[in-house]
Amino acid sequence: RLREFWQCDFDIVRTVMPTNAKDLLWDDMEVLALISQTLMDLNVQRFIIKLNHRKLLDVIFDICGVKREHVRSISSAIDKLDKRSWEEVRQEMIEKGVSLECANQLYSFVQIKGKAENCSHYPDQPHAVAQILDELERVVKLLHAYHGDIYVDRLHLDLSMVRGLDYYTGLIFEACVESDANANANANADDNTSEAIGSIAAGGRYDKLIQDFVPSQQFPCIGASIGFERIFHYLLEERKKKNGGVTMFSNAPLMQILVCEVSGKSSVDDVLYLERLKLLEELKLHHGMHCETMNKFKPSFRDQISYAEDRNIKWLVILGEEELSQNIVNLRRLTLVGDRVLISSKNSEINGHTAVITVIEPTEKAPFFYVTPDDPALLHKSKSPRSKHASPQAWKITKNEIAHVIEQNQEQTVSKLQTTGLPRGQLIDFLKHRLQL
Repeated sequence: RLREFWQCDFDIVRTVMPTNAKDLLWDDMEVLALISQTLMDLNVQRFIIKLNHRKLLDVIFDICGVKREHVRSISSAIDKLDKRSWEEVRQEMIEKGVSLECANQLYSFVQIKGKAENCSHYPDQPHAVAQILDELERVVKLLHAYHGDIYVDRLHLDLSMVRGLDYYTGLIFEACVESDANANANANADDNTSEAIGSIAAGGRYDKLIQDFVPSQQFPCIGASIGFERIFHYLLEERKKKNGGVTMFSNAPLMQILVCEVSGKSSVDDVLYLERLKLLEELKLHHGMHCETMNKFKPSFRDQISYAEDRNIKWLVILGEEELSQNIVNLRRLTLVGDRVLISSKNSEINGHTAVITVIEPTEKAPFFYVTPDDPALLHKSKSPRSKHASPQAWKITKNEIAHVIEQNQEQTVSKLQTTGLPRGQLIDFLKHRLQL
């Protein structure tokens, strides 16, 4: 077992508990998607992600009558089922203080394995178990909406997979090379590459860990670690066999698109989030666009605008129930520092000229924009009050005085600040043209 190793960690830490607890399932889904895509980008072809749930394990232990002081040792024994026979594990359980009847009852639960998309279909389960299985299936449905079967096919429910750390509170998962995951325990088996590697990524939800340090607040968290040393070892061995190459990362540009929704008070709960995920999957994974969506059910439009502004995201692609029924989308182009714009102003001295935004000054109502004209001869025309952050010669204008944005510094590629009723079939070409993809 590796006692010292290099790994990469990814965590989502919320600073408050969401009003709707289901919002946390977005984070669960995103971490599973990130692990899957990272391993796929690294050209790890034969991996699966085993899923379990800490609360599910607690319920099972309670049903089987495992005493609290035995939970940790029995969990450790269960976790060996992928390497040892049931008879050996059962004997270890008995030696650690549980009865034969309890051990056999535990086995009836922990042998439950299969495709994660069917995790709520196991018959004759106690209500508490069925509830948690249903929660796992919700995460799988979110993942399916995001990227179809490509990620979901990698997910396997495995109630014998027990993470060794005590601080997990919800979803737990472990990625491993597929032949390693399916290998039967065999002391005489050859130590082939996949069987020797073990887990290559793992993690789970740990909602109470930070709260131990800040008892007055809640910080729901989920994270994952990727074991790069194990992955590189696997890839090097695979390369020797197949003479293949290793896919490397490139530096990713800033996020460019936020997929948004506008839901009315009468909107059916949880409808538009699926459409956001489907569009996100199309833009991001099919067309290579750098985009995201808020991990929240029915976010307000103001919150989504603020989210984009805080991250300097240029484009909002906006979905609503009416837009879906008409197969159209609306778009909003946010104006950012560095954008080159055409001015449309009642001030004839600056009207019709182009300039670059150098400073955006927020106010209680609407921001002011300080812009530097392309024509140096026009610098003296401005007589507006100054911002301490702007050049003394910059013009101060409002958003209403920005006619359009000149994309990629190309005069023939311009964007209005708002585009409504764009046919859905034209969206990809519209964005590609303006993002120069």
